[in-house]
Amino acid sequence: MPFEQETLDHPLDARLRDIDPATGLVVRSNRAGSRLTDVRESAQTALWLAHRGTPADLAAAHRMLEAVLSLQHTREGAAYFGTWPMHHDQTPPPVPPATARVWHDYDPNWREFIGMSFIVLLEEHADRLQPSLVADIETALRRAATGSLDRALPSSYANVALMRALLLHWSGVRFGQNVWQQTGRDFARAIHDEFMVHHAFDEFNSPTYYEVDLYALGLWVTYAPSDEFKGWARAMEAGLWRDIARFYHPGLDEICGPYDRAYGMRSPDDGSELLGWIHAAQRSSTSDTQDQTPFNSPGYFTGLRVPEAVRAQLRAFDGPRRVGRRITTLPRRDVTAWLGESLMIGGQDAHFAKPVWPGQYEMATAHWRLPGGGLGWLRLIPTLPTDARAGENRLEVWSYRWPGVGGPGIRHTFEIEAPGIDSAAIQPHQWSLPGLTIRVHTDLLPDGVMRVEGEPDRIRIAYDTSNFDCGTMVRFDLRFVTH
Repeated sequence: MPFEQETLDHPLDARLRDIDPATGLVVRSNRAGSRLTDVRESAQTALWLAHRGTPADLAAAHRMLEAVLSLQHTREGAAYFGTWPMHHDQTPPPVPPATARVWHDYDPNWREFIGMSFIVLLEEHADRLQPSLVADIETALRRAATGSLDRALPSSYANVALMRALLLHWSGVRFGQNVWQQTGRDFARAIHDEFMVHHAFDEFNSPTYYEVDLYALGLWVTYAPSDEFKGWARAMEAGLWRDIARFYHPGLDEICGPYDRAYGMRSPDDGSELLGWIHAAQRSSTSDTQDQTPFNSPGYFTGLRVPEAVRAQLRAFDGPRRVGRRITTLPRRDVTAWLGESLMIGGQDAHFAKPVWPGQYEMATAHWRLPGGGLGWLRLIPTLPTDARAGENRLEVWSYRWPGVGGPGIRHTFEIEAPGIDSAAIQPHQWSLPGLTIRVHTDLLPDGVMRVEGEPDRIRIAYDTSNFDCGTMVRFDLRFVTH
């Protein structure tokens, strides 16, 4: 496969400076700022080292892989069998295994993430590894597939489901396990069939996980031992790129909301490389390229397949537009967005079926260009299930005080980030922000209590609805004027 060596050298050399000399594993900073070894990143880094292939790289890759392999959970029958800890000194899952708590004591998804790195490594560079190390990697993949098979993973959990399907099918073919092979194929068909109903994944418009979806689909196209898999992947990949283009604003270089799953309101802040994929698609001169994919994922090995019309849409903003999408039927979920020259607004109406998920589900959002450059943003942080709809320069939000739901602390909070915010300019019916004025219509005032809290450049405007009667509909109608 074609690669640009200088593209590989620079980020990989930087990664090598972050290797823990005691363990041979990559060290990363977590969200709390702590420096910890990262087992998943180490497996990916070993893959890239093997690809570059200097004697020093291969020595580092061997040590790194041996360290990763030694950390796999091998207690048979446990829910965590075949997965890995997040870092080398993470507290082992408790004994008896039945008391282990998923997401707290172990992360089952590491089977799939690390398994994908191992599959690419064996497909591309097994000949650069010692035979005993190849055998150990195959053993680890057998364990990962066994644990993945026993896990009740819904096909709607798109990013991990895509990897699970390939892990099972590929391992089934390689190791002669018909149950793995057939289960992976059936699971892949279920993912494809669900996607094709509305041409959307259930984890819709997720800047964090669309990157994972793209590279998993790329792995299907490149390494799945089945033409059927490859066909399903190409259909979903093209549909996913079309949705990315609908919500991406080239002038603002950002994905418009709403977001089903996002770890931040700016793509560079959420830990993903989706913008890197988009920029590679903008630069590419053909619809199928393998030398311009971002370094920071296995997609580096699988390339991009972007429809021609999508690449044109990603390159230049072609004028204001409204986007409307039905993404699921049961429950019915409708997404709307407005993309103007310097303003983007997004909303999701899930008919109160989607629960509050702070820090991931962003059902009401806005981004706008600041006077000095950069972007400001707004999101709603509710404490009750809330729906929203976006229109031209408008965001409507509503929720319902259900009987028996609520009590002290029920509030609707709008969080806004923009350098130079003046808290004194935030009034009950008008918020004056750098580059933007928002006129607020709500039935909460004057009875509701509005508080403005925050710090320089980021504020929270909170409306307390704790004292409202059950059965009350809470509404906001925000009108945006850029300047």
